[in-house]
Amino acid sequence: MYIVFEGGGAALPHEAWRDALARARRGELAFLDHPWPGGGRILKLLCADEPRLLAWAAARGIPADAIDHRGGIPHLDFRGPRRDALLAEGWPTARVRAAQPADLPAIEAVARRTWAATYAGLIPEDEQRAFLDRAYSQANLALRLQRAERLLVAEDPDGAIRAFAEYWRRNDGQMQLSAIYVLPEAQRRGIGDLLLRRGPAGPLLVEVEPGNERAIHFYEAHGFRRETDSTLRRA
Repeated sequence: MYIVFEGGGAALPHEAWRDALARARRGELAFLDHPWPGGGRILKLLCADEPRLLAWAAARGIPADAIDHRGGIPHLDFRGPRRDALLAEGWPTARVRAAQPADLPAIEAVARRTWAATYAGLIPEDEQRAFLDRAYSQANLALRLQRAERLLVAEDPDGAIRAFAEYWRRNDGQMQLSAIYVLPEAQRRGIGDLLLRRGPAGPLLVEVEPGNERAIHFYEAHGFRRETDSTLRRA
């Protein structure tokens, strides 16, 4: 199913447009990459909240008159090297970068909110709190930041962290994905896929809570195969 964007006239996948337009109309900054009439592709940043879009542009040295109002929603268009640079950051999905010490409170917040949604009915609440208080204390997170092979965060265009992933090398030399969490409202947008692709290449081990079928399906869809009820491996 396709729709036509009034400003460009190109037929585009309905699902991608529906998500981006819905978020843009709510006043969020929403990226969307799509074919351009005449060849090539174009990356759009849409937002019905024009002052918010202007602030994003000003912070990056983009003049206000670059904003296009065709199609009914203010937006910016990026082609060529500028589009390539934004794609390299991870857009249109999210910007992925290495975590910094200043990110630790946001990582803790993502972990706590996502755990509550993920493990409801699988792990008792008191056990969840005990684990989170220990594993995601600021002191423990600071140690994890130092010791992790790779600790990545995914942020929205405003810089708010929506997800993170942690990779570390075990004592036996195997690489393990020890955590990957996406806020509930940011799920089903490809952020988890992006965090996996930005992780280390090659064999990867991940442990899951038995009964967490949603996580198991996610990993199997990304090339992992079950070894035990709680362990999957990517070759």
